[in-house]
Amino acid sequence: MKRLGKKIVDLTSMSLETANALFSYANLAAILGGIFVVLGTAGIFFFGSIREHHGDLEQAALRARTEEARRDAATANERAAESNRDAEQLKLELERERMERLELERRMAPRRVSQAMRDRIRELVPPDKDTRLFLKVAMNNAEGDRLINEIGSACLEAGWPRERIGGSTVAGAAFPEGVTVCVNPEEATGSHLKASAVGLAQVLMEAGLASADPLLQDSDTPVGTVSVVAGLKPDDPVAMHQLVRSR
Repeated sequence: MKRLGKKIVDLTSMSLETANALFSYANLAAILGGIFVVLGTAGIFFFGSIREHHGDLEQAALRARTEEARRDAATANERAAESNRDAEQLKLELERERMERLELERRMAPRRVSQAMRDRIRELVPPDKDTRLFLKVAMNNAEGDRLINEIGSACLEAGWPRERIGGSTVAGAAFPEGVTVCVNPEEATGSHLKASAVGLAQVLMEAGLASADPLLQDSDTPVGTVSVVAGLKPDDPVAMHQLVRSR
């Protein structure tokens, strides 16, 4: 306390000139401080606005990059969808070509008598040594020739005598399609021969070798005879070509 009081006493003993000089310095410091405060405040607002401007620019650039990335993603998705559509279209075309190839193979494949068909003939067509079986081939085509031989072999296994004869016409149809079973109209409806012919026609229909109505009444077929004619294979381009050439 003594020291502080002593300093206060010393200040009061300061000369007027010294006090005026220090007062001027204080005013100058206050003025300079105010100037610095104003400059600092102005600097805060000015440079802050510059910082905000650059921040806005960065945000705009970020939004632009984000939008560009979204457009790129949308383009990539569209290209992927287009590729998927192309792949699906290619898949459909390949499947269509495969089905067309299978259909062509089915049409070109020779007709055959399966073991199941042989068993079915023995089931529905009982042995009958009194009935003659005539085998014919329309136009003498090779595929029909092989088929009629297999049908005759199956009927022989079932106990039917067979006889291979020539001929290419049945019931007024010059070139019948599929396999046709013919009997004479004079055959009795309930006769054993008529029942056997109906059974054979049913087997041929089940196997897909005959038309919707394979049993025909044919006056050219002798009484006591069942005539089986292997006609042209339906939708067979080779057989159709052969038919066109024959005309």
